[in-house]
Amino acid sequence: MFKLSFSWKFYVGASLVVLSFIIGAITHLTIIIYFNQPTLRWISIVAYIISWPMLIIGAWWAGKEYVESI
Repeated sequence: MFKLSFSWKFYVGASLVVLSFIIGAITHLTIIIYFNQPTLRWISIVAYIISWPMLIIGAWWAGKEYVESI
């Protein structure tokens, strides 16, 4: 059996992906619950938009490292 060892970039990338999904779920709920309050709605929309680059960067770092290790 072989052991895969990953760098810090892989773990940071995987953490970014998970964090992005958590932020996305929270912002979806906040947008739905506080739809009539424009300030909270717009803050949630901005946080949701910011979570997308986190997802892309995290997937790039973690995915590239994992594919290169195989």
